[in-house]
Amino acid sequence: MNCLSLRIVLLAFAWFSVTAPALGQVGDKVSWSGFWTMGAAGTDAEPTMAGLNRRASLFYDSLAGINGQVGLNDQWTATMQLLAKGEPNNFEPQLDWALASWQPTSNLTLRLGKQKVPAWMVSDHKDVGLLYPWIRPPIEVYSLNPISSFVGVGATLNWALGESTDLQAELIGGSARIELNEVELGGLLNLNIEDAMGANLTLSNGPASLRVTYLQAHLSGTFEMDIETPCSLVPGCTGPTDSTVRTHLTSPVTSDISTFTGLGLKWDDQKFLFMGEYAQQKNENSNLAEVNEAFYTTLGYKFEWKKRMLVHFTHAATVESEGTLATGLQHTDTLGLNTYLSDSLVAKLEWGIAEVTDRNGMFSVDPGRKVNVLGFALSAAF
Repeated sequence: MNCLSLRIVLLAFAWFSVTAPALGQVGDKVSWSGFWTMGAAGTDAEPTMAGLNRRASLFYDSLAGINGQVGLNDQWTATMQLLAKGEPNNFEPQLDWALASWQPTSNLTLRLGKQKVPAWMVSDHKDVGLLYPWIRPPIEVYSLNPISSFVGVGATLNWALGESTDLQAELIGGSARIELNEVELGGLLNLNIEDAMGANLTLSNGPASLRVTYLQAHLSGTFEMDIETPCSLVPGCTGPTDSTVRTHLTSPVTSDISTFTGLGLKWDDQKFLFMGEYAQQKNENSNLAEVNEAFYTTLGYKFEWKKRMLVHFTHAATVESEGTLATGLQHTDTLGLNTYLSDSLVAKLEWGIAEVTDRNGMFSVDPGRKVNVLGFALSAAF
């Protein structure tokens, strides 16, 4: 988003804030919230793993966001969220949410505009590090659906099934456009996501919740990459024999239909924590990747020692990766320690060991050994 577009968005939201009182009895309700994470992360290997290598990055996990909401009346609200990430946008603000919500009853909410794709258990707060245990959600799993936002419609329905049991259903439909720098594949992926639709069900009972998700869409776009060819192999090349010729290639991306299926389970009784998710992404008749599957499990224990703390262990693994541009399999074991400095600030320290078991995994090239992954971050919300 350029500076002019950002100014237009901010002015539009300011206009809503000023004029909202005339639109309803409680239209003067304007609220703001924000969050940020500042961190450093790196590995002890030269090959890049999903953007990380031995040159420690201060940008990979760092971000900041601000969310504003205007109550237009007792049923309508307008919400906007700006998000600035260190990677890949160098902290240039992007419009993450921009939607209107209508809640005719306490059990039904309808949304129109740019909103989050509800693929994961943490989709609605995926960038708010204070609200989940890791510095970043496990990349083996969460890279299977890199589409974080879409433009379209959504609906949420809630039912109380008992004194402490609730069922929530969420339906969506819309489209999206994204640009991904695919380090593992060595190129730039531009995708158009059309005719997207899907649903999820979440069953909650006290500290436990179970979530099932299904999404589908039509994908199209391009994959761009540069290839360096030795001069000696290029007809007509007159340069030195040890020089190379760079060729820019653009290939179309096709898929009859792409589907995403997810299953998540969580238990959090404020002492013991369990989180687990399984995800499968399929592309029928695709020249990109046919099927990818991955899962993670996280175990944690919360205790008091001067400050409230959480120690947690996560095992994440890709279990299937097939297709023309599929990168292969790997697993990562991560040990983490979180110290809650206050209710709104947490310090996180993590040490992981990643190992490729097939082809390159999530690395640019196979490192040929186990790789240590280190990270430290401060996350806050206000």
